[in-house]
Amino acid sequence: KLKFQVTFGGFPVSPTFMALQPMTTRTMRSCTRSTPTRGDLFARNAVMRPRTRSMGRTLRVRVNASGEDTDVIIVGGGVAGLCCAKRLQKEGVPFVLLEAENELGGRVRTQKTEDGFLLDRGFQIFLTSYPEAKSQLDYEALDLKPFYAGADVHFNGAFHRVADPLRHPADGVLSLTNPIGSVMDKVKVGLVRVQAVLQDTDAILAAPETTTEAKLRDVGFSEEMVDRFFRPFLGGIFFNPQLTVTSRLFMFVMRMLALGANCLPAAGIGAVAEQLVAGLPAGALRTGVRVSEVSGAEDGAPAGVQ
Repeated sequence: KLKFQVTFGGFPVSPTFMALQPMTTRTMRSCTRSTPTRGDLFARNAVMRPRTRSMGRTLRVRVNASGEDTDVIIVGGGVAGLCCAKRLQKEGVPFVLLEAENELGGRVRTQKTEDGFLLDRGFQIFLTSYPEAKSQLDYEALDLKPFYAGADVHFNGAFHRVADPLRHPADGVLSLTNPIGSVMDKVKVGLVRVQAVLQDTDAILAAPETTTEAKLRDVGFSEEMVDRFFRPFLGGIFFNPQLTVTSRLFMFVMRMLALGANCLPAAGIGAVAEQLVAGLPAGALRTGVRVSEVSGAEDGAPAGVQ
């Protein structure tokens, strides 16, 4: 008796923070025990709620003319789908995962060139503070390599460093006088950071909602700070330079940046998906299978896919 609940503490959507358009607006689905409810299908990485055995019903997967029965069908083998599969395996619930591409991992993948370079798919970064990541992954096995806590911003023909003053105090002081925003802008960054740390994730997700750009204006950041720093920085993370994504996501990102290190696995972001796949039953993972239709039962609940 499992229900799949959309939560916001998971990966990235990235891809990551995950396809999410890089790292962002996609949501992680985690599994929680609860009383079964109607309405089984979630958009994107859809998971269909298993019917209880006492009801005598199962879901049917039909590939071409063949068919098989299972309790749960996971549509999509990205990070969210793989986490669902991992949880179902732990609970002993039979499942089949269907992925349209020939590889699992969605956009959380890494390609190795013939001359040894590792090319992540899209903009990738891994924050160690991701709540869902901490519960799903073995960080030590990922061999995470941290980045410098700051950014070099190119403006007027030169690079100017904007550093985290708590992790790089000397560089933080030097950042105060560069042309990437005013001194007050940098002070306000610190205030937003403190606010994000003092709020837990549930409070952030329940806060009044606006766009990220409107939130930055409300805080009082100057036009220069928004355009020279936040727009390129958050635009890369959200894959949304217009900064129209929810202000809740902005505060969540600020909290994650403040509480954890920004890094990448030594083998590339694809190591995250590879670790999730390891240990899953190979026979339940189907690649190169695109779902074209969700069929329904007489009571309106999903009965299978084709």
